[in-house]
Amino acid sequence: MRCTASRGLTAATILLLFVLPPRHAAAQPALGCVRTGDTAPRTGGAARVRASDEDIRGNPAFRCVLHRGRPPVRMVLRSDARHNVAVDVQLFGPGSSTRPVQVLALDDASAPPRRGHPFFVGADLNGDGWMDLKVLRMTGAKRNESADVFRYSPSGHRFVKDTVLSRIGAPAPIAGRPCVRSAWSMGGGQDASAELCWRGGRWVWVREESAEWTRPGDPRLVRTVRELRGGRMRTVRVDTIGGA
Repeated sequence: MRCTASRGLTAATILLLFVLPPRHAAAQPALGCVRTGDTAPRTGGAARVRASDEDIRGNPAFRCVLHRGRPPVRMVLRSDARHNVAVDVQLFGPGSSTRPVQVLALDDASAPPRRGHPFFVGADLNGDGWMDLKVLRMTGAKRNESADVFRYSPSGHRFVKDTVLSRIGAPAPIAGRPCVRSAWSMGGGQDASAELCWRGGRWVWVREESAEWTRPGDPRLVRTVRELRGGRMRTVRVDTIGGA
């Protein structure tokens, strides 16, 4: 069959129409959550909010993409307005549903999140292509953080509490690997970090690093590195830092 250009359309224009993808299909929303507003009015008994704290008394809502190509869902972070701290997360299905399909209970938060600090983060932590959720529980000195972490289970169509990642310093995904990194500072140069990878349906510790004082009054620190080798965590390096 012979194809010829229509009146008003050049051959080059026809080629562009068939070869280049349409603009509306060029990019799909990335995994994650975007805050869209508040869902509850301020009440008379609401706490005063310090200038350094994020105001979550209005139960902030988020538009979240759980998987590329899937319609976004709505998630609401409900708070105790008297103390401006998070209580739970409500998950609503696509559309305008008014009844949550799941409620995620949160551990008691020690304080409101700091202003401008990410406190509701969606990211793929275990590399399965689905969004997992971190809700900030505490921000301390030296930028230490802890969070309630929930993994999305595609087989169960719901979030499940990740009891491993919820016990360590708020984990951050490692690009290109189904792994996370956690870090914690004890002050005075002492710190600790760990890397965990998702293998066989569970988290496996693959690397640990710590710096600790040798003894009271000694300014030197001993840095120890341990890695997973042969199925066991083994010490691979010990260095002394500081001193004369």
